[in-house]
Amino acid sequence: INLINFMDGLDGLVGGCLLIIIISLMFYSDLNLIPIIGSLAAFLVLNWPPAKVFMGDTGSTFLGILFFHSTFSTGSISTFIAFMLINTPLFGDASTCIVRRYINGQVIFKPHKLHLYQRLYASGWKKSSVSFLYISLTSILSLIYYFTGMSLLIIGSLSTLVIGFYLDKKHSIPFNYE
Repeated sequence: INLINFMDGLDGLVGGCLLIIIISLMFYSDLNLIPIIGSLAAFLVLNWPPAKVFMGDTGSTFLGILFFHSTFSTGSISTFIAFMLINTPLFGDASTCIVRRYINGQVIFKPHKLHLYQRLYASGWKKSSVSFLYISLTSILSLIYYFTGMSLLIIGSLSTLVIGFYLDKKHSIPFNYE
C-alpha cells in the first residue's frame, strides 16, 4: 500500500496509472468500481500538470488499499499476480529505489528524491512526459494481459524494467546519495 504513496510525487503519475489499473480490474472483478473510475478521471483532469489539486497521503493510501482489496477480491492468485505485474511501472520504480538506497547505506524511511520519475524530471523531462510514460507502460501491460494472458505479461513486465534501467542510465540524473 505504501509503495503507491511513495510514487505520489509528480502531477498525474499515480492518478493516471491507477485509473488504468482500476478500469482493467473491472473486467476481472465483480466489484462496482465505476464511481471510483469517474472520481479518478475527474481528479486526473485537475491533477494533470500543472496540477490544481493534489492527492496527498490520504488519497494515495486510499488508492493503495483499493488496489490491493480489489485484486484480492478477484479470488484468483494468478489475477492478483497479473495486476502486480501490470503495476510494474509504479512498483518497479519504488522497489528498485528502496533496494538501491538500502545497498548504498541510506535510511530507506527518510524522504528523498531518488525515484526514477523524480530523476527524469530533474534531468529536464516535463512532468507530463514522465507521467505519460508511466501511464502508457501501465496501459500496454494491461492490454497485453487482457489480450494474451500471463506469459506475455511477464515478458512485458520484464521489458518495462529494462526500459526503466535504460532511462536510469541514459536519461536521468545519477542516483546519488542525498
